[in-house]
This record gives sequence, C-alpha cells and structure tokens, in this order.
Amino acid sequence: MLDRRRSRSTQRRLVPAREVCRVQGCGHVTTERKPYCIDHLDQLPYVRELQAHLASREAEESAAASRKGWRAVDPSGSRAREIIDQLAVKGAQTPKRLAITVELRPISLENYLGALERAGLVKTLTLGSRRGTPRRVVTLTDEGKKEAVNIEEPIDETGEAGGEAESAEAA
Repeated sequence: MLDRRRSRSTQRRLVPAREVCRVQGCGHVTTERKPYCIDHLDQLPYVRELQAHLASREAEESAAASRKGWRAVDPSGSRAREIIDQLAVKGAQTPKRLAITVELRPISLENYLGALERAGLVKTLTLGSRRGTPRRVVTLTDEGKKEAVNIEEPIDETGEAGGEAESAEAA
C-alpha cells in the first residue's frame, strides 16, 4: 500500500505507508517506518550498545559482592563514578543512605567505599552524636571533588563542560 497523500501536491516519489521488519523471514509490519519490529529491537546498534553497558555494570556489581571485597572493585568503573557523583551532588551521606540512593546492597557499597578510599577519592568519618552512638559519614576528598562532575558548569552541544571547551580553544 502506498501513501498517496505525500505525492498529491508535489511530484515526489511515492512513500510506502508501512515498513516491514528487516530480519530475514520475519515479515512483521513495523510502526512509524522503523527498521525492525518489536520482536527484533535488539538488532538496533543503540540497543546492542545499551545491553553491553548494562552487562558490564552487572559484572562490576557482582564482582563487588564477591569474596575478594574491595580488591575486585574498579575505582574508575561506572558504579564507582555514580557514587562519587552522588556525593558531589548531595554532599556527605551515611553509608546506609548512600546505598539506598545508588541502589546497591550495603555489602557491595562497603566494598566500593573501600576501593574508593584506597584510591584517595572518598573518606569515611566517624561523628559522635547526642545519643552516644557514633555515626559513620562518607564524604569526598579534594581529589574526589576533582574527579566528580561539576554540576555548576553548563554543558554545550558536544557534551563537554563549558570550562573544558574554553581551555581547549585557548590552547
């Protein structure tokens, strides 16, 4: 079936009203002229890239939960970066609150914090309270603040912070 509405006023070629899934032997009709049907969305390059990223995050998280503890954690990984960015945005937090915020099990978070402390990016402070029980708080070090995303700098269309783009132009 051809969409004749598009060719009435201009003499352009006729456009198919619907696309068929590009997977060999599928034959399902797609919506809005997409290349694949709902059953074959995993064929899109973006979806493949996203699945690979999620698999690496899952592997990173399972390594953090292993018996190796903090030694299995990559301080430059995506989860570690998420912890650093969360501390940069919200400030010092208790490990329990931080685990809830970044959606990690507390044991895994302790392993991440151990690796990040050894890398010099965070530090854990023990604060006294009025009730007498000390409270642990995690905060960024000066080195951690340098690694964190600066939320006050505007990001341009290339995805770089404004200060980085200006310093690159000056060089």
